[in-house]
Amino acid sequence: MASIAEGRARDGFGNGNVASTSADATVLYDPSPPAVPIAPDLTAATDTSAPSLIATNGRADDITRSETLTFTSAEAVPATTLPADTAGGSVRLYRSTTATGASDPAQPVAIAEIVGGGYTLSDPGSAGLADGTYHYSVRLLDRAGNTSAESPRLAVTLDRSAPVPSMAYTRSIVTLVPLLGSVTVAGTAPHAPGDLLPLDIRVCSGSSTGCATASTATVMADASTGSYSYTTGSLLGGILSSSTAQVSQYDRAGNRGSSAPVTLPGLLG
Repeated sequence: MASIAEGRARDGFGNGNVASTSADATVLYDPSPPAVPIAPDLTAATDTSAPSLIATNGRADDITRSETLTFTSAEAVPATTLPADTAGGSVRLYRSTTATGASDPAQPVAIAEIVGGGYTLSDPGSAGLADGTYHYSVRLLDRAGNTSAESPRLAVTLDRSAPVPSMAYTRSIVTLVPLLGSVTVAGTAPHAPGDLLPLDIRVCSGSSTGCATASTATVMADASTGSYSYTTGSLLGGILSSSTAQVSQYDRAGNRGSSAPVTLPGLLG
């Protein structure tokens, strides 16, 4: 950025201009584009995850089920990473289906002002995107209209499909004494990459009312086959009469799927 020298205009007869002062003639000349920005970061609010993963790893895997994808420069990096000459400028967000190849500078999916050395902006078309991996980048535009080169791309995986495990049951009565009997529920859980193998088993007395929140046990599905089983133990305590069982499973994006409720007939029906 440079200042063009101040001066006074004169006509052919040597008359100087009087309608303007030298302060009026100061012009800032900036032909240089901003430095290449860092890749945008998906905000924690839109980087969804399973509760167990949030508790241990937070929300930083960029695998999400969110309908709205919001990006920022201030997530996990200081806002001062943006070049100083972009103050008062803008940032443009780009979406691509590939990790490489130049995006069209004239075709951003969103534009936002740079405020306080940072920005926050959302992809308005993210709700209509199919499941898959998309690559986001930004370009900076300074006040002089210079555009930076494209930033590195952030890969974001959209996964809005919940895994759906199956469930069936078998009943074993060792003697006529109910205390020695048991009910086993078993089934298969999806075990593709991203499907979490800890399963939530719920057994509720009577109908399925309340089964959505009542947790009985957590079992681990087999990593190779997805198979699992859980034995309730004694037929006493709710198994004498009918009850309902259900299994639920999360994936990395935080989608939760459940089997259809299974009725477990008790000894008394």
